[in-house]
This record gives sequence, C-alpha cells and structure tokens, in this order.
Amino acid sequence: MTEPEVVELADLVPMRTEIGNCIAAFSMVESTLSLLYGNLMHPAPRQLCFLTLDEARHIETKCRIIIAVGKIVLSAEDLPYSRTS
Repeated sequence: MTEPEVVELADLVPMRTEIGNCIAAFSMVESTLSLLYGNLMHPAPRQLCFLTLDEARHIETKCRIIIAVGKIVLSAEDLPYSRTS
C-alpha cells in the first residue's frame, strides 16, 4: 500500500488579517456616517439619531438619507453663504 499524499494548505493568517482590516474599515465608515447624521440632526438626541440611521440596513440607503437631510440643513437661510440647489 502506498502512503497517502499530503497536501499542505497555504497559511490563512494573512487572509484573515486582511478580512479583519476590511471589516474594521467598513465599521469606521458606518460610524462616521452616524456621527455626521447626528450632527446634521442637532438638536435631536444623538442616540436616537444613531438608532434611526442604524435601521437603514444598506449603506446606499444611509447615504441617501444623509444627503437628503444635509441638503435641507445646509441650505437653511440662517447659515452664512448658504446655497440652495
């Protein structure tokens, strides 16, 4: 009988590290979007703003919400040098 052929797998640590880095980067983007949304919604309670934005599951939806709110907030007439579009 012959010995079974041994196949070694490549080291998975670098791949796992990169996947972890990608997850961390995406989490940072989502956190930054939540903070931006909370600032745009001021004086609303920040925690409620975070919760409402968190209910939007897809990143595209979150971006659309922030763009819509940002256009309204940043085009207020009481802001200096405001532009309306």
